[in-house]
Amino acid sequence: MINEKYMDVIIIGGSYAGLAAGMALGRALKKVLIIDSGLPCNRQTPYAHNFLTQDGQTPANISAIARQQVAQYLPYNSSATLPPMLSGRQQDSASALLQEIASMPVN
Repeated sequence: MINEKYMDVIIIGGSYAGLAAGMALGRALKKVLIIDSGLPCNRQTPYAHNFLTQDGQTPANISAIARQQVAQYLPYNSSATLPPMLSGRQQDSASALLQEIASMPVN
């Protein structure tokens, strides 16, 4: 887990857009935390189509490559998978997660 006392940015969702944002912010030397449920919206899609340079690849393969590339710009382990329960809320609900984070004590 992360030993940092603060993050510059917390990104909710570690799919393509979240990883792209994390890469851009990491390249700008920001401290970034990417929180992902591990349940991508496209998990039922067998292959990507109309995605330049990735046509016919599986979404899982594209995400794995993206995570490797993003890791180069984030100097510490900056991705976290949500625990299976979050006060009974759905894992992929960004608004519920933000409320949960906001209620956490700050040291």
